[in-house]
Amino acid sequence: MKRGLQKVEKRIIVRAEDAKRTLYFLSTVLQNCDKSSLVSTLNAKQDYMGGKLDRCINMMSEEIVFDRIILPQVNCQDKVSAIRDYYVYNPEKAGIAPDVIGIKVGEKSIPFVKYSNEWQAVEGCPQIEVKTSKKNQKMISLLNQGYDDKYLVFAQMDLRMDYLIPFLAKSVFENSIHEQLLMDDQLFIVKNDNLISQPPKVDCDNDKIGTVELLIVTKTEDFLKKSTEVKEKVEIEYFKEVIEYAGTQTVRTSFGRLSKYVEEISDSIYEFNSKWYNYKKPSGTEKVRDKEKAKTITIHVSAPQDIEVKRINKGNIIIEAVSDCTFGSYNLKKGVVYDIKMDSLTRGKTTEHFLLKSSIPYLKDYEEEIVNLIQDIIDENN
Repeated sequence: MKRGLQKVEKRIIVRAEDAKRTLYFLSTVLQNCDKSSLVSTLNAKQDYMGGKLDRCINMMSEEIVFDRIILPQVNCQDKVSAIRDYYVYNPEKAGIAPDVIGIKVGEKSIPFVKYSNEWQAVEGCPQIEVKTSKKNQKMISLLNQGYDDKYLVFAQMDLRMDYLIPFLAKSVFENSIHEQLLMDDQLFIVKNDNLISQPPKVDCDNDKIGTVELLIVTKTEDFLKKSTEVKEKVEIEYFKEVIEYAGTQTVRTSFGRLSKYVEEISDSIYEFNSKWYNYKKPSGTEKVRDKEKAKTITIHVSAPQDIEVKRINKGNIIIEAVSDCTFGSYNLKKGVVYDIKMDSLTRGKTTEHFLLKSSIPYLKDYEEEIVNLIQDIIDENN
């Protein structure tokens, strides 16, 4: 039965208590990483425990997004919560489970998958992947590991810089330790215009460590359609920022409208075409970019025919808005010249799909569908 969505807060405050299960799981994985499904991620860089935890802490968003945003929209008298995958295994041998492997309704657990020497979907149940990015990241990405016909839940996490402090032993921050750090001003300070100071005490009482925000619930098919596929060892080139052109000379050159260099995929999401990759510097025959070495990410543009391209460089493009329009998340004003800064991300030995966060609103939204499906599953199991 189709039901309307309830109005819920999509941005949730995260407290230390919300991270305890994730931190415990990651800690046991670190102590037994030869058996773990996270072994490749945790050992990707030669750093210590803090660095490894920092790369995987966003796992806790899986529980938060479902338990505090999606599942509260289900009509049920009992508490409904997500069941995460805490099994320890090597995915190359055992396969990979979805991020949400079932739900718990009151005291009753309902599986979405079961394991029989491989992970198998339970008929009629959603297969769900949760992908969480940090707030300052420009892109979201997907390494397609058999995610076809799955729900993709994109979330954004913003943790405070010192989010691990609430989890460290209180003895580390005793007053006696702080007193040992205090410096002898009479011995060392001759003159100080407030440029250096004594170390302050650590605040251990703040248990608010950040926020998690649900960006969208979509499906793999739509994400793959609108994102950019990048093969192994090929860089992904993306649009970093848009600023008003600050050059001292007027840009009189023109290389046509942006519509010349892009093709619409769907819903005002555009990919760059052969004319973009075959563009050569005016001074010679050398191409500005090599498609075999770097691909440019798809972009949402409201009216590419109203954007005049003034210059095309490796690290930026200069444009002029012929009318008021949008480029990504930026609003362009008619008659203003803009400098669009570009950057690239060097990659490894996998094929991935990338999408700018500014393009997320133009993905198909399946939040209502997944809520209704979970509601039907609960009703059928009552």
